[in-house]
Amino acid sequence: DSSTDVRNIYVPMTRGRDQNMAFVATTGEDTATDVLTRCLTTDWIDQPAHTRQAELGGKVIEPPSLLTGQQLRDLFADDYELNQLVNDGHANQGDNADLDRVEQTIWNDIHIRAHSLRLEQPDWAIDELGPIPDHANGRRVWGIFAARLEQHHHAYNEVIDHQGAYEAHREVIESILDQMRPIAVEASRSRGIEIDI
Repeated sequence: DSSTDVRNIYVPMTRGRDQNMAFVATTGEDTATDVLTRCLTTDWIDQPAHTRQAELGGKVIEPPSLLTGQQLRDLFADDYELNQLVNDGHANQGDNADLDRVEQTIWNDIHIRAHSLRLEQPDWAIDELGPIPDHANGRRVWGIFAARLEQHHHAYNEVIDHQGAYEAHREVIESILDQMRPIAVEASRSRGIEIDI
């Protein structure tokens, strides 16, 4: 069948107790080997339509990558300035496309980092935040906190090394944690989960 892909071949061909046998029906000029080869090289895994369109057009889509330290510093500076405009009444937060773009870019980077950090659970993150919780919401919050810490460390690490201003960096991290802790705790409590961060 033309809709058969590698998963439809692999799964049944690895489940037999004593042996696995495939009976392949052919039509036209195709041999059984041609049919199996086509099925084994077909992958119907879901992917976004724009990715498939680019693939058909011969374009290479790069997977999302982490922002560099300089990119993060620039985004943090833009975020601070745009939020100051909102706080001073010179701009409306809901209508500020630049602020939305900056914050969305920062959050996209956070989500990429958080996924990796939840899998790796590096020692520095466990030292700062404690062990990763067992429940899903706690794991998500832990990952976001670790990603924010990693972002700021990555953004300001070279600046700190050159200026010896580690304590200033530490204050920024503590400020972020202080702002996020009540939100994370309240979000968890609303789902009936107690977390201690």
